[in-house]
Amino acid sequence: MTKPNYGAIFYFISRFKMRYFVLLLVAVPVSILEGFGIAAFFPLFSDLLGNSPDEIGGFGGFALSLTEIFPASSAFVAAVLFLIVIFVVKTLGILIRDVLMAWTGAKILYGVKREIMERYSRAEYQFMVDSQQGSLIYVGLAAPNAVSTLHLTLLRGLIAFMKVVAITVVLISLMPMLALAFIGLGALYYVFIHYISRKISYYIGVNRVDALSKLNVISNEFLNGFRQITAYNIAGRWEANFDKENKTYSELYAKDLSWQAIPRPLLEFSALGLLLGAILLLKAASPDTFTDDLAALGVFAVAIVQILPALNNFGGTRIQMMNVLPDVEIAHKAMTQSVPERKDGHIELSFFQNDISFEDVSFSHLDREPLMESANMSFEKGKVTAIVGPSGSGKTTLINLLLGLFHPSKGQITVDGNPLEDLTRESWLGRIGFVSQDPFITNSTIEENIRFNRTGHTNEQIIEAADIANAHGFISEFPEGYDTSTGDRGIKLSGGQQQRLCIARAILDSPEILIFDEATSSLDSISERQVQEAIERASASRTVIIIAHRLSTIKSADKIIVLDNGKVIEQGTHEELLDRQGQYSRQVAAST
Repeated sequence: MTKPNYGAIFYFISRFKMRYFVLLLVAVPVSILEGFGIAAFFPLFSDLLGNSPDEIGGFGGFALSLTEIFPASSAFVAAVLFLIVIFVVKTLGILIRDVLMAWTGAKILYGVKREIMERYSRAEYQFMVDSQQGSLIYVGLAAPNAVSTLHLTLLRGLIAFMKVVAITVVLISLMPMLALAFIGLGALYYVFIHYISRKISYYIGVNRVDALSKLNVISNEFLNGFRQITAYNIAGRWEANFDKENKTYSELYAKDLSWQAIPRPLLEFSALGLLLGAILLLKAASPDTFTDDLAALGVFAVAIVQILPALNNFGGTRIQMMNVLPDVEIAHKAMTQSVPERKDGHIELSFFQNDISFEDVSFSHLDREPLMESANMSFEKGKVTAIVGPSGSGKTTLINLLLGLFHPSKGQITVDGNPLEDLTRESWLGRIGFVSQDPFITNSTIEENIRFNRTGHTNEQIIEAADIANAHGFISEFPEGYDTSTGDRGIKLSGGQQQRLCIARAILDSPEILIFDEATSSLDSISERQVQEAIERASASRTVIIIAHRLSTIKSADKIIVLDNGKVIEQGTHEELLDRQGQYSRQVAAST
């Protein structure tokens, strides 16, 4: 059985210890005031019941002496004024403390989410490939909420504990035996809470987190694959899987709330029984002097009203902490585990001069067959190079290596003679415009999709890029033009329109190198022709690398590289490769 990782709690406490310190500077005096606020009732009750001031000691006597500084017509008015002042000051302190707590929770939530997102943004592409997208979303968005909840719960528990201690000290000074009996009740309550939290709450939390993480994965898969799932008419299966995990989560949620609901009524019933028992005992033991104890009993009754919620909060702290601990452990792991980061080089590439060269490049995922093996090829500046080959031949791997998403297992890639890994990412990727097979369109406007979160581009530059990409025409036909909403994943645009927006996006920064990864493979003939025209216009005076879908579109390429099983088997122009009567020639013949 999984054991709680208490180190995760201490990790986050140490991370935010200064916020704890500042908050406690306010919380400690407020707790003292809350304790003394109970004693402030004593002068009022004493005056109402006619107790002699000479018989009163402890905090009750101290509070009574403080009322004498108020210039009032009677002791009763002085007691009322004293009580009002104490509660006004205490209320202001509580307000300041609670506002500080709210901002502390918000800052912690912001900081944890930001750090996890930063770690993800710097991660190697391989890390993302190996991870479930739904789980990453859960870790980045849901788990940090538990860290904030943990801190707020812990702080509320500390505040409740200080309040209980302050009030208990006052009660001991008034009625020691009754106060000690109440302390014993509190100790039994804490033992009960400790058992529940250790044996039940944590493991409910573990299973709840597992179910919620699975719900995130199922939901993410369903939304991303909605079109295909609907086309196969199997939405019911996703619904059944979702319903199974949703039922599990809901049952655990109900169990969690049920266990959390038990301690409070038990505590209130026990405390009430203890107070009533004390009253009956005092009445039976000393019937003649019972009225002398009424002021202290009145204060004790007020204290019970004040201390029960605090004691319940303090006891509930452990239950809530153990309940959110599984999520805290996930956030702790995300912030402390070794995540492979993309390495950045040290050479600034001011401009692309000569060529990109693959020198005996091999690549494979860990413990798998090679996807590329001893590949030698080059891409010359100002030339159009096409890559062809059957599915699984290594075309996508080649693009991923060029973009620095993967790194060669053997050999090296050089740019103008410099190893690719020695170039800074910004200077290398800043030279490249990339258009993938599957257009990535965000749910925003056409203009925002072309900008792609980049700044410094004028509207004229946006329009110019769209015009080169053969997109300005259809954009202008929309009533809202460049402010037209694209819908989720570009659903309001056709495939050809989406791809032309991606081409406009790729050329907006005037890159020296353009990479097209089967940019027309999923289009109909008319859309393909429009996108092909956009590619030809965008390719003028640039170095172009094209992963070819249809061989008829690359006849005019300066060089064609043929891949098969991760190996370069042919290179040359269209005519040269036809003359060799090799694989390329056979592919051309098969496609005609």
